[in-house]
Amino acid sequence: MNLNFRKVGRKALTVLACLLVLLCLVLPAVYTNSIFGYLPILVTFFLLLVSALYLWILRRNIVVDTDRGDVEVERGETVRVDLGIRNRSFLVCNKAKADIYVQDYLGEDDSRTEAVFSIDARNQADFGFDVQMEHLGQYTAGIRNMHIYGLLGLLSIPIPIDSRFHVLVLPKVHEEEEALNAESITDSPNASSFKEGDGFDYTGVREYEMGDSMKKIHWKLSAHSMDYMTKVNEVGLKSDLAVILDMAADALPTPQLLSICDGLVETAASVMLTAEKQDIESVLFYPDKDRTIRAIFPKTQEDYAELIRHMMPITPNPKAGFPDAQELLTIEMAGANQRANVLVVTSRVTDGLLDTLTTIRNQQRNPLLYCILPTNVTANERKEIQSRFLGLDDAGVPYRVLTAVDAERRDVL
Repeated sequence: MNLNFRKVGRKALTVLACLLVLLCLVLPAVYTNSIFGYLPILVTFFLLLVSALYLWILRRNIVVDTDRGDVEVERGETVRVDLGIRNRSFLVCNKAKADIYVQDYLGEDDSRTEAVFSIDARNQADFGFDVQMEHLGQYTAGIRNMHIYGLLGLLSIPIPIDSRFHVLVLPKVHEEEEALNAESITDSPNASSFKEGDGFDYTGVREYEMGDSMKKIHWKLSAHSMDYMTKVNEVGLKSDLAVILDMAADALPTPQLLSICDGLVETAASVMLTAEKQDIESVLFYPDKDRTIRAIFPKTQEDYAELIRHMMPITPNPKAGFPDAQELLTIEMAGANQRANVLVVTSRVTDGLLDTLTTIRNQQRNPLLYCILPTNVTANERKEIQSRFLGLDDAGVPYRVLTAVDAERRDVL
């Protein structure tokens, strides 16, 4: 709203200035009552006409070159954008402006910079800018609203530029040693075991369900049917883990939401890396942009690129029916392939979620909770939040309360 008022105010001042200039030009003609009194108006009109012709020629001969394609970087890295603006005419471009922007995956401009430059006749102006990608997500960067100015610097004309490119910012992944220690992970007799290599350790097959390991698909039988078929394995004592990624959040400023999103995804990714190092079979459940629950087994950078492309953006105060942690847990609990350990990574802990974690514990399974807090949370607020988890202590449910990644320090959790 304030921005709109400023724009209206600037336009009003511009109109007022033009009226004052016109009045000054008309006064000599009124009081001198001769042809010489019209000279200021004629000269001004001539200069404006020449400036407009000047702009028209430049407009037809300015070309913007950029060879930057879509890129993938890790959070915190810098993307370099190099631009070449060629002036093919015999005229000098005394002044040009380009609006450089970076738009985050929430649709807001994280940063905007105005670059002012000039270009000699039949020459090229080369310049570049660095974009530091501080948060996860899909970003759009480039130049919009380039303007060139005429001789007087009053008239300008826009030049359409299509220099956009996309940046996919991937999470920093590190081992989360404290997450999966011997005290927090259990082997459950209800967990299915799978012995790689022999191919005869199953007792039957069933239709594929979300969350089933790709290792357990019966490929030969699936090839003769219309759907994937999963092997039903013998009961064993192998540790396995389901990681629930919750993209629901409280209402917070955009920088805090982006920082929390970093903490959520990087915590989940780090836990899964640790599980892989400890030979724990794990699966990540998350909601995509269509509110469909996806199950993936991320191991490579390409897997995390798929996650960032498809995941639901972090959503403050979601409406009823949003696939939050409690709903994801309910779906996981109803599946045939229940895992011994269930880890929830969330920034919004509801009473319903706490009750569901306790219920899972009573089912002889092992739930864990990671609560990601905003970077500006105070010590008292942190204690107040942790006081809500006393019931988890009584039920024997492990949990950790962490602060979201600070974008300025770019620390990891």
